[in-house]
Amino acid sequence: MQPVEKKKTFTTKILLTVVVIVLLSGGSMGVFGYLLNRNAVINDYGRQAMTMAQTAAESIDEELFIRAAATGESDEYWKEIKDYLDKIRTETRALWVYIVLPSGSESNVKVFAEGDDLRGELPVSDDYGTVLSASAYPEEMTLTLRTGSSTCSGIFDGGEFGRTVGGYAAIGGVSGTSWVSFV
Repeated sequence: MQPVEKKKTFTTKILLTVVVIVLLSGGSMGVFGYLLNRNAVINDYGRQAMTMAQTAAESIDEELFIRAAATGESDEYWKEIKDYLDKIRTETRALWVYIVLPSGSESNVKVFAEGDDLRGELPVSDDYGTVLSASAYPEEMTLTLRTGSSTCSGIFDGGEFGRTVGGYAAIGGVSGTSWVSFV
């Protein structure tokens, strides 16, 4: 009878080894697949946000925008832009849609216009001329301001909204002018 017990023990060890190997390889493939899919989704949302920002920036008349930004007042063209940003934020349900300008200090930016959610489901925007710390935004946003090139961020902490991604485009593609942001 002893040979049968040794055979059972040996068979059990092999079976357990195979089960462990299958579980480990299946688990590692699952984690690897999750990470690949997660990165693809993050990159896709970033590109979508950047495309929306580029589309919005291209639809703004650069000359009228520069004139409106230079006055520091909310004129008719500012109101037109603001209405446009409100519409975009409401229709796309983006967390934020805004245009910021250099404030004269590299550590701060000034809000030109920010879209409100016309459904009232998202927080109200900052007022025209509000100065905010540039450090509160992803580096990609300030990169767009410096270079005039469109960018998208990876995941960043969006405060009360949690972790999110963003897309940024300069109005007219002019470095140092301003940028439009979508999150």
